[in-house]
Amino acid sequence: MTSVEVLVNNPAGLHARPASELAKLAKSFASHVIIEFNGKKLIAKSVLSIISGCIESGSLIKVSAEGVDEERCVQEIERFVKELDE
Repeated sequence: MTSVEVLVNNPAGLHARPASELAKLAKSFASHVIIEFNGKKLIAKSVLSIISGCIESGSLIKVSAEGVDEERCVQEIERFVKELDE
């Protein structure tokens, strides 16, 4: 399992559009991907799961992946979250 903590800097947090894009990115990997926030484990391949986390700007999230492409998966999701800006 590979994990990384990343700060959500997007002023609107992970609302519908970024959650949709994040889920689409997560689905492009074979690995099982989880986002941990406020004691919740969110399924990164599910838009509704991400939105249900109510992840706001300034939140620190932990992204974990397990599978054949876990390292690349975590790196790409970390890059995506860091570059998010609305």
